[in-house]
Amino acid sequence: MMNSRERYEAAMKIEEPDRIPILNLGAWTANLIDVKIPEIVSKGEVWARAQMASLEKFGYDCVLGESDSALETQAVGAKAKIPDWHIPSSEPLVRSYEDLEKLEVPDPKKKR
Repeated sequence: MMNSRERYEAAMKIEEPDRIPILNLGAWTANLIDVKIPEIVSKGEVWARAQMASLEKFGYDCVLGESDSALETQAVGAKAKIPDWHIPSSEPLVRSYEDLEKLEVPDPKKKR
């Protein structure tokens, strides 16, 4: 029987693992530690606690270090919508080629 790391490495090499690796995708884990979505996606330590709770309860093969792509889009100017009990989303930034040309590469050292 493979451990989680061996399972993922086999899958990434397009080899056959003993079973399909299972990844926990999400902010839904807020429910496991009784917090709302805005708290879990804005505080790394709360995210980590929720991810570990899901790992312990369901035995996933790995946990995520990020919550969702809606939050990352804020770095290029998108407005994120973060409801209490729903997965975050963001307003579309690019609707045309011209919109794409207006995007600025964010400075990773600055907080927006």
